[in-house]
Amino acid sequence: MANIKIKKNYLLTLTVTLLLSTFSLLKAETEWQLTMGYTKSTGMLELVNAQQLEPSAKKRSSPGVNGAMSLLPVEITWLDEGNKVLATSGTVIPLGLRVSPQEGSTEHGLIPEQNLFVLRVKCSAEKQIPSQIKIEKIVAKNALAGRMKITQVETLPLTATTLSLNPKTLKSANKASVPQSAAAAPGPTGATKIQDTGADDNRLVIVFVGDGYLEEDITSGKYAADVQKTINAFKLIAPWPEMMKTTNIYSIDTVSNERGADLQDKTFNTEGTYVDTYYNTSFWTSNIARLLYADSQGRSRAFAAADAYVGAGNWDQIVMIVNSNTYGGAGGTIAVNSMDPSGPAVSVHEVGHSLAGLADEYFYFQGNTFSGSTNEPNVDTNGASPKWNHWIEAGTPLPTTGNSNTSLVGSWEGAKYADFGVYRPRNLCGMRATGTQFCPICREAHLKKMFTHVSLVDSASPLTSGNVEVTNSTSLSVDAVPLDGISYQWYVDGVLLADETSATLTISTAQLAKATQPIKVETNYASSMMRQGQPSESTTWTVENKGVTAKGIPHWWLAARDIDINSDTDDEDSDNDGKTNAQEYEAGTDPTDKESVLAVQAVTAGAVTNLKWKTVSGRNYRLEQSTNLTLWTPVTGQTLIIGDDSEHSHTMPTTSEQTFYRLVVWTP
Repeated sequence: MANIKIKKNYLLTLTVTLLLSTFSLLKAETEWQLTMGYTKSTGMLELVNAQQLEPSAKKRSSPGVNGAMSLLPVEITWLDEGNKVLATSGTVIPLGLRVSPQEGSTEHGLIPEQNLFVLRVKCSAEKQIPSQIKIEKIVAKNALAGRMKITQVETLPLTATTLSLNPKTLKSANKASVPQSAAAAPGPTGATKIQDTGADDNRLVIVFVGDGYLEEDITSGKYAADVQKTINAFKLIAPWPEMMKTTNIYSIDTVSNERGADLQDKTFNTEGTYVDTYYNTSFWTSNIARLLYADSQGRSRAFAAADAYVGAGNWDQIVMIVNSNTYGGAGGTIAVNSMDPSGPAVSVHEVGHSLAGLADEYFYFQGNTFSGSTNEPNVDTNGASPKWNHWIEAGTPLPTTGNSNTSLVGSWEGAKYADFGVYRPRNLCGMRATGTQFCPICREAHLKKMFTHVSLVDSASPLTSGNVEVTNSTSLSVDAVPLDGISYQWYVDGVLLADETSATLTISTAQLAKATQPIKVETNYASSMMRQGQPSESTTWTVENKGVTAKGIPHWWLAARDIDINSDTDDEDSDNDGKTNAQEYEAGTDPTDKESVLAVQAVTAGAVTNLKWKTVSGRNYRLEQSTNLTLWTPVTGQTLIIGDDSEHSHTMPTTSEQTFYRLVVWTP
């Protein structure tokens, strides 16, 4: 008869996390910057320059898209030399110029015959670099086009064109190429990073270039002073004082042969004078006196200068200042302003278009009723319930009338060049009159767009790409961008640590209740200038608890049972059942529960007796037998039993000899 004398049956339930990995074909995704020309009358495209961009954390986008007068939705097909399709991608072409605001004038923008623009697009070709691209227009009803802000698409032609990406075949006259060494006049001679708030790959990057400045204007400091005047105009208009904390600014010194700009002295009755400047800026563009802009060659040179001195794909906005006291400017892919006393404020307004995607709010008092789209955040045709309701205080009459100088947010009729049928958030705003503060809606829109270029977190320490091994304690931290209103929330395995609110968390192995678990910090931004769209970013580390006691008990195992870790932990008997914590760990039992024991049970049915026992994941077992309690041998077929949280059994053979059985357990 079997002699079995062991503790009560033991059952321990463990939670097992199964990690599944999904493998897919790796694709070689690349980013490209394409400088292109567009002819309005024919719809023809010309590729001026193509560059494959260096990998970067930079949130890249095509400059000028947010504030374009018109967007052409296109599909790009990436091809190899044999016209084999490698990949396709959709994007939009930004077209048009915005005229600097002027009281009483009805001219607000146009699409010139010749356009030049920059596209930044991704190509997901598998393991192959494309050698040509085919660009085709997407009809407005296409789903891609329907998600984008598109105007005047029907009036703009686009001829399907296949273009080579080979630098040798690109248009040589406008090719982006500025020598790394100082160029002979005229042209760029150097650049200065005049505001540095952190790495460019996580900053809004603005580049200033100057036209119509002689070398002596640069060496004397006049050009630098004019740049600073324009920057100061931004700093006077909220939310730019906040945005400047995450904005890097470069200034490129550019020498022209003559001062000023073409036709700066022209009137309706005189012809005006042409001057020799590097970026070829001119007043009277398209016969509009105040439309000051660079021609296609000048814009190509500006793109090339920014690429050469700041980095292709690295800059977000070019501001061109012109050494002229005549009022004028324009908005587009490049914001242009003269150094007329109102000029710097013009740049603030125009960048409101190109960066924040804002609409003009002024109108012409001609009694016209609005027709068109109101995709921009600061205009709406619904005056009773506009899209900026979250900024309207209870009791405000909608539509709104009253004192012309009020700061009240409501829905004021007249915007986007029409007197009736369209509404703006506040009576006065920087998108209605230059030099005026932006309304809350326009401020919020600026901040939202800034965060499409800037992440809240600059870096994390240690890196999150691999597991973090901890044997005693460790510190995890994030380095956030230098903005006010940053806060932190830390989570261990999804549980909030309410008292941890700094950018750094120091945590010990005694606080980690699993062998491997995630630790996450949420970095949040709050501002009185944002009521919607406040950004929040999560940073997560996978932490491995490698801490063990002298006798090998993992710290996570003790932490999960709220057992303090000290020099005596191994030999303590936490549940007073006669077994030390170290022994219970080896047995896979719970040292805080007297009823948790390792046990083998004999179940007899008729002439058959079965031994049964529960196993625990993370342990291996062996069933042994003996006739004298001295010499023990493994039971055949039960030499290595891998714990799996299930019940195992062994049928005892019929024998007259007294036999003893024991269950041996160990950790692998």
